[in-house]
Parts: sequence; C-alpha cells; structure tokens
Amino acid sequence: MQGILMALVGTPGVYATVLKKTSEINKNLFVTASSSLGGSKVHIITKHIFPYVKGNLSVLFVKEIILVLGLIGQLGIFDTFLGGTIKRETPPYIHISETHEWAGIVGQWRGFIYGSQWILFFPLCAYIVLLLGFYLISRGLEQKQRKTFYKVPYL
Repeated sequence: MQGILMALVGTPGVYATVLKKTSEINKNLFVTASSSLGGSKVHIITKHIFPYVKGNLSVLFVKEIILVLGLIGQLGIFDTFLGGTIKRETPPYIHISETHEWAGIVGQWRGFIYGSQWILFFPLCAYIVLLLGFYLISRGLEQKQRKTFYKVPYL
C-alpha cells in the first residue's frame, strides 16, 4: 500500500518533466526532418528522442530515489514504517518497525536521544550516508550529461 502511495505521489512530477523535455526535443529540426522523410513514430522515438531523454531519465530516477528515501525517513519519524508497524499494547506503548529498516529504527528509537544517543546515532548516520551517496551519484550524472551535451555548443 505504501509503495503504491509513493508511486502515485511521484508519478505526476516525473510525467510533467518527461513531457516537457520530449516536447522540447520534438521542436528540433532533426525530428521534423525525420518525420518528413517518412520516419515512423517508433523510429523517431528510438533514434531521436530517447538518446536525448536517456540522460535526463537517469538523473531524474536517482533524484526520485532521494525523494522517496526522504519521504520514508519522514514517515518513520511519525511512526509509520515502510514494512509495517507493530503497536505494542503493554507499557511502554511504542511503535515497532516490522522490517527494521534504517528509517524505522531512527523513528522507533528517537526518544532515546536524551539518554542513549548511540542507539539513534548509528542508524541515523548510515541513513544520511546513504542519502549523501545518492546525491553524489545524481551530481555526477548531471555533470556527465552536461559535459556530453555541451562539447560542441553549435549543434
């Protein structure tokens, strides 16, 4: 259910971005020339549009991963865990993550920040390093794409 919800939240932004980039590429002369020479829609998409959108899709995919991980972390703070939540009925009344993922552990043990910080510190550091790693991957992909498309500025 949560996966479906996150897909529904993320799909409109991805759709709008891909649609905008595709409509920009469709205005180029090489696409017009290909269609006037009798190129089919499949040919135009595979040979002309997809090579330009491919780099943007990879960057967009990594950025969506970062956004989803941030959303999972925020849900963990509010005791809604990705794999499911077990509500303990006996004191202390706490919510426990069924899958014990990092965001769930951070959300589950956030009350220990005043007493035993190490319980919260290590999963939080691992989660931050994971987010930082995906951020650096997205930056690298953006720089590679920028370098590839701006080699020859007059094309």
